[in-house]
Amino acid sequence: AAERVRVAIERAPWKERPVTASIGVATTSSETDAAALLAQADVALYASKESGRNRITHITDVPKSKPSA
Repeated sequence: AAERVRVAIERAPWKERPVTASIGVATTSSETDAAALLAQADVALYASKESGRNRITHITDVPKSKPSA
């Protein structure tokens, strides 16, 4: 799904200049809280941007967040 979105943005007829998208995706199979999952998606997004933009970075198996003391 993320790749379809990226390609659709890239192929859209933008008037001023080409537009691309960098996307970060995080998935987990464990009981991870939303804050930890969102933080990892943010890490993935910045990895996409640092790797040249117009790409998708996917982080899997995000660890559970640890309870704070």
